[in-house]
Amino acid sequence: MAHSTRAVYGVSSSDVEKLTSDHPLGDIKSRNAYKFEGVADWRPDFAFAHLFHFALEQIGGVFSFQDFRTWAGDPDKRWMIWDPAHRVVSEEQQRTGADWYEVRDAMSWRVGLFYYSFLRELYTVARLREAGLDMRVHPLADALFRVDAWHGRVVFEMYVANKRYRSRGAGRKKSAQDILAPGRPDLRFVPLEMEKQRTYGRVHLPEEAQLQECAEQIRAFTAS
Repeated sequence: MAHSTRAVYGVSSSDVEKLTSDHPLGDIKSRNAYKFEGVADWRPDFAFAHLFHFALEQIGGVFSFQDFRTWAGDPDKRWMIWDPAHRVVSEEQQRTGADWYEVRDAMSWRVGLFYYSFLRELYTVARLREAGLDMRVHPLADALFRVDAWHGRVVFEMYVANKRYRSRGAGRKKSAQDILAPGRPDLRFVPLEMEKQRTYGRVHLPEEAQLQECAEQIRAFTAS
């Protein structure tokens, strides 16, 4: 709760577009990445949202995946994700008898997906701010309430359609509106649903038309 978001407001959409990074998913095939149950849905106790926001603030701006690995491997920070991830890899390797490197690759895929998601959120918030909206973010709002950003009393949430978790308002994964609306009838909600990416190995960014439509909705709710 003591975390302050500062560096995120200095990130531009072009910073994300121009970013060069090691490909976090490498040569891993999705069928291999999801076959280890202990890895496929694993989350560290220190939430991914917190991890990437903390790295952003300490690094000072948008970072590559190799920058994140270096940051996470620092002796003072290994407890957050480095050591727990390696422990899970070893446990899953022993449980299944699979090759250690294959399980390690599945873990890289898991973390890499969240890294891509974080870059997508940075880009989207930057575009909405560049459209003149004072969007605010905080990892606690993300981790606890699924709030990617907000403007006054307008809550913004973005997600990629996935039948297993959430698509067109259905699925087992709760939305920000599901969590917050019952106790806060004064809030307004603007969701952005993206179709699943078909191009492998790049950050999936929302289309400009989608962003402009969301910006108009946020302005309309703010004015009402």
